[in-house]
Amino acid sequence: MGASSPGGKYFFWNGKVLTARLQISGRTWQWPLKVIDEKKAGALMASIRTARERLRRAAVEELNCELGSDPALAAAAALTIARGQDV
Repeated sequence: MGASSPGGKYFFWNGKVLTARLQISGRTWQWPLKVIDEKKAGALMASIRTARERLRRAAVEELNCELGSDPALAAAAALTIARGQDV
C-alpha cells in the first residue's frame, strides 16, 4: 500500500471508499476521503505528503546537531514550525 512511506500514496480502497492513512511516530490517523477517483485522492493527499516529509527532514536535522549549538536551535525551530503547519 505505501501509506506511510515517503513518496507513498497515503490512501487505499476500504471497500468502496478511498481512505486516507497517515503514520507519524507510531501513531496512525485514518479518515474517508469522500472521493472515488484515485487522481483526486492523490491531489488531496499531496499536501499531507509534503508536510510529513518536511516534518521528517526537520526531525533528522535536529538529531544531527550538537545540543545547545546555534544549528541545533535553528533545527529545533524548524521542527516546531513543521509540526504546526497547516495542511
